[in-house]
Amino acid sequence: MSNAHPSIDPITLSVVPSALETAQRERTTTLEKTARSSVFNLAHDYSNALFDHLPEMILQGQDIPIH
Repeated sequence: MSNAHPSIDPITLSVVPSALETAQRERTTTLEKTARSSVFNLAHDYSNALFDHLPEMILQGQDIPIH
């Protein structure tokens, strides 16, 4: 019987989530620096997340998650 999921080494298990979190934070920073609306700049009224190809959310930012 074969394993459906290949084993992931501990280094990859640590690096990949950190890289995804960094990408999400960079998206937030870019949005804040380039937005012309005061809703974004002052109120921080937005959400941002990363999705896979299905699309299923794999990471949600620390913005306003109720969106």
